[in-house]
Amino acid sequence: MSRFTDIQGRFSRLYARRYEPDGARVLTQYFWSALITCAFLLVVCSIAWGLWDLVGAFDVLAQGASPAPLPPSSINRAALDRVVQSFDARQAQFDTFSANPPPAIPDPSK
Repeated sequence: MSRFTDIQGRFSRLYARRYEPDGARVLTQYFWSALITCAFLLVVCSIAWGLWDLVGAFDVLAQGASPAPLPPSSINRAALDRVVQSFDARQAQFDTFSANPPPAIPDPSK
């Protein structure tokens, strides 16, 4: 516990002298080393995670797993035929409507 309070006391003294050149230099060295350490750990962790996934993929390939069976068909032929017939009926209605258009409505503003 005394080691932690000693570090905390030194850091608080440095932070109190942060506007002096010597204090600023030491603080920037601490912060720079902390940034470099975090960046290094980030790179190491990303490489480790990538290798972990790569080894997992190789394990799956080594097992020679057969492809998963296809799911059952979700298309109901009778329902599909009803939908197609309703489209045909709407097309027939459109064709009769376009062949015999309704009378033109006069413009009420004139």
